[in-house]
Amino acid sequence: MALGYLLYPSKPPPQDVIAVHLKTDEVEKVTRTSTMAIPFKERGFDKTREDVPMTLDELKEYNSQGFLTIILIYSDITHKFGHFVLVIGYNSTGIFVHDPWPPEWGSPEKRKSGPNTYISSEMLSDLWNYRIAYHWGLIIPYKGTQAAPPKYACEIDFKGIPADVKVTLYVNGSTVEKVPTTTTRMLEYDKGTNVNITVDPNITGMWNDTVHTNYYCERPSFSIDSLKANMTIQFSYVIRKEYLLKVSSELGNPKGSGWYKEGDTADISVDTPIQEAGLLESLGVKQRFSYWTGNIETDAAKTTVFMNSPKTINAVWVTDYTQAYPILLIIVTPMVFLMMFLVFRSRRKTQQN
Repeated sequence: MALGYLLYPSKPPPQDVIAVHLKTDEVEKVTRTSTMAIPFKERGFDKTREDVPMTLDELKEYNSQGFLTIILIYSDITHKFGHFVLVIGYNSTGIFVHDPWPPEWGSPEKRKSGPNTYISSEMLSDLWNYRIAYHWGLIIPYKGTQAAPPKYACEIDFKGIPADVKVTLYVNGSTVEKVPTTTTRMLEYDKGTNVNITVDPNITGMWNDTVHTNYYCERPSFSIDSLKANMTIQFSYVIRKEYLLKVSSELGNPKGSGWYKEGDTADISVDTPIQEAGLLESLGVKQRFSYWTGNIETDAAKTTVFMNSPKTINAVWVTDYTQAYPILLIIVTPMVFLMMFLVFRSRRKTQQN
């Protein structure tokens, strides 16, 4: 059929002549898909190619671009054997084919055959599931036109990242551009192209003295092997924040200051009690931790802080004289008795005089 249209436009040749061109097996009476392209390429249609599996939308697209397309279908709904037909047109409900059907074969079950035969989309869905070559097709340029293969679009959008942030887009390792996250980016490629699309996995957001904001892409790379249809790729980002924890204390070697991820638990502490120096040390006077103030309030010297925002925490200390009191009492009591004795003695002398 296709050879007849391409080589003998005024009068298509008989089926036996076409069979010779297509290298049909004379014994088994079978034309194999593996040899179908050979006679077309031998005659200068060098871009003839197989497409498998092919979708109905792709079949229509090839037809609209000026390709002849041969597809392999079941002969009829009984699925007894395979049969090649030439697609010549389509409408919203199906396709039109030239279907060579010798009279000696009888009539196919529940479908018509011959030139300009209509096959509905529903019927085609059943017939085009041939067991050996599912949705097989041979694409042939019509009247020598070497039309380019159809192009498909990759639609790229972003989720979870602010509108004012731009993301660097890489295609097959090369930088394409910085894309505003509010813009859906469309990239077009020929059918069958292998494409790797990658974005920055980590994007820096707002940073200040107490908050660091970053955006992390859970899947920063998509690889498409042999692009066959329009598709949408969405890069989803999750926000990751870090908060500054300030732990301050005049005494006790405070611990715990630093940056923490949102949701982390920070351990804070001070060493307590703190021994005073000099004379107060000899009396046992100490500085003892009393409580924390700021974003938490607790009297535990060691505690935890849930980090859901920047936090500032201060330690409050008190002077502990507990051990000094007995020592002072021991020192002061003899002095008091001595003074009382001296006073008593002084009065007695005065009376005697």
